[in-house]
Amino acid sequence: MIDPETRDIVQNVYIRHFEKQGEVLANIEIATIPMVTDPWKELNPLK
Repeated sequence: MIDPETRDIVQNVYIRHFEKQGEVLANIEIATIPMVTDPWKELNPLK
């Protein structure tokens, strides 16, 4: 989604690892961090 106040994208971030399962290579999801915003604006506010 797009935050109406900042016009920034807010989205889930998926943490995955890559492993071989039998003869097939696969990305395995190990965690989901919901509704992540761009940390740059929090760390560097406008002056």
